[in-house]
Amino acid sequence: MKRFYILFFALFTITTTSYSQVKKDDNSIVFNVDAGYGTKGFVPISFGLIRNSVYYGISLNYNVDTGTNGKKYKKIGWDELPGDHVSEGSYQNSALLDMGYVCFHNVVIVIGGGYTFTRDYRNCYDETHVLGDDGYYWKNKSVTGDFDCHTYFNYYFGFEKSRTMYLKAGFGRLEGAFACLGLRF
Repeated sequence: MKRFYILFFALFTITTTSYSQVKKDDNSIVFNVDAGYGTKGFVPISFGLIRNSVYYGISLNYNVDTGTNGKKYKKIGWDELPGDHVSEGSYQNSALLDMGYVCFHNVVIVIGGGYTFTRDYRNCYDETHVLGDDGYYWKNKSVTGDFDCHTYFNYYFGFEKSRTMYLKAGFGRLEGAFACLGLRF
């Protein structure tokens, strides 16, 4: 997790520095927010801003079906209570920094890179129902990470308006093909 914060701070500093080098023709700032669905079961959520035809954003990919069952217990070790183990697996979520450019007047083309968090888990069942109301609980081993990237474009309906909706479509390593509906304000 510490690496993520260092990476985030470094990329934020780089994008802020590159932003300060952009020609300042238009001082207006436009904010974007969107959410949608990816073919691999992820919900992409993005926040961004446009200034001087440059797009800066943060994207989060949330895994809808984690596979965990019951209540999470942090204090139970990975190999403790082996008789309770029912199944195990892993799931991923990611956070990315995005940068793009406004072209064709109402289209923004964006690329992003970031970090994927992989969490290993074990689903367990306690027959005495001491752990978990219905006996089901889960525990995690560790959180590891990997690089993630995606690319997408935003199509704005009425780009010159201050408030408008937009469609976003793209492809990412983690989320697969995805589509979102967003609001610009």
